[in-house]
Amino acid sequence: MYTIGFVTEEQGVRPLPGEPREGYDLAERTRRLAEFPLAAEAGPFLFENYDE
Repeated sequence: MYTIGFVTEEQGVRPLPGEPREGYDLAERTRRLAEFPLAAEAGPFLFENYDE
């Protein structure tokens, strides 16, 4: 279940390799989560470098 969920999320953010989905921006996510610094900092770990 974890693998299926992870792949679904990965494809939702980057449907094609190297091309983020239109309207998705990590900087905007970070700005919106300013009140929650740990959640804001987690963005790059969750939504970039999937192969790592």
